[in-house]
Amino acid sequence: GSGYNGYKLLDSTGKEVSRKKKDLELMLDHLNIQVENPVAILDQEEAKKFLTGKASDKYAFFSKATELDRLDRRYAGIKDKLSETEVTKEKVQSSVQVDYEKVAVLKKEVDKFHALERWEDKKQDLQVQLAWAIYHNFDEKYQEALEKKDKVLHKKEKRLAELKSIE
Repeated sequence: GSGYNGYKLLDSTGKEVSRKKKDLELMLDHLNIQVENPVAILDQEEAKKFLTGKASDKYAFFSKATELDRLDRRYAGIKDKLSETEVTKEKVQSSVQVDYEKVAVLKKEVDKFHALERWEDKKQDLQVQLAWAIYHNFDEKYQEALEKKDKVLHKKEKRLAELKSIE
């Protein structure tokens, strides 16, 4: 013999398929063969231990055979993950809440700026209206002054004409 103590996986014709431990583990997992399970492979030694063992040993055997140990470990792992997830969720929620509050504050500021822009536009419109009102008022007084000047000139010419006619 070659003295090889490894694993040898064969197909249905007896042809070697693999010598990798990983392939063996995948096959055992796929076929749900539990090498560590005392019920799956119950040799004479294990059977004797079980029959003559203490109650605590029998419970350990039962727990291992029914995979309660593995399920308990898995359940504990899931519970830990759930706790971690809950903590992460709470952190994210508080972070999101802070972000919502920041957004609300910024929205109020944006609204104030929009209101300020509207007031600036209104102020500009009113300044234009004021300028036109001042212009119209000035123009009206200017027209009145021109009319007075024309009347005064007309009266002056009339008087001069009267004076010339008297001479």
